Amino acid sequence: MRLLRLCIAALFVISPAAWAGQPLSTEDAAVLERSDCELETSLRRQSARAADAASGIALKVGCGVGWRSQLALGLDGERSGGRTDQGLRLGGKTALNDAAAGLPAFTLAWELAGARPAGGSFSLEDTTALAVTSLTLRPALQLHANLGWSHSRSAQRSSTLWAVAVEQAATDRLDLMAEVYASDRERSPWMAAGLRWALVPDKLSIDASAGLQPVSAGQRRVTLGLKAGF
Repeated sequence: MRLLRLCIAALFVISPAAWAGQPLSTEDAAVLERSDCELETSLRRQSARAADAASGIALKVGCGVGWRSQLALGLDGERSGGRTDQGLRLGGKTALNDAAAGLPAFTLAWELAGARPAGGSFSLEDTTALAVTSLTLRPALQLHANLGWSHSRSAQRSSTLWAVAVEQAATDRLDLMAEVYASDRERSPWMAAGLRWALVPDKLSIDASAGLQPVSAGQRRVTLGLKAGF
């Protein structure tokens, strides 16, 4: 319990911009079974030309709630240029079908994100909805694709989101992955590569990723994460 409190306290020092199935930003169609839970935590560092670097940490707890659905609660924070912002997220996924072998799985995902800027108070900032599909191309290779919508309350504007990722099981414990994702308001997509190493299969894993957005201000991002199932 003390460790959990320390993790939550650390969230309000530094943070990432968003969370999804680690280390991918692309969501997958898998949904937790009823009473199954997972804890995800990650560190992030993002930089861009002519801008202050941002560092972050995030924590998310998700559980299957039945009815082919899961819910998740996340805390995060972001520190950049001496300023610390905080975030609170509530999200979920609902499977739309029981995919047979060789056929795609379809899921709806959503998230409500609250933000607390330095010196301010919490308020609803972003609302996101995604259509998600995952397809097993062969036993060790999966394809994930997202198409969705996000609305920013402070900017008073909406965006269309898309993402595509591939995930390859290199060994029984090592997964390799690559993805491309963007919104209709960005000049170029993000491109990223990552890996996930199972320390205890289906129970404990570590992950890492590196990505860049070369045209839009030369942004770069690296992440390091831990995931535990219980």
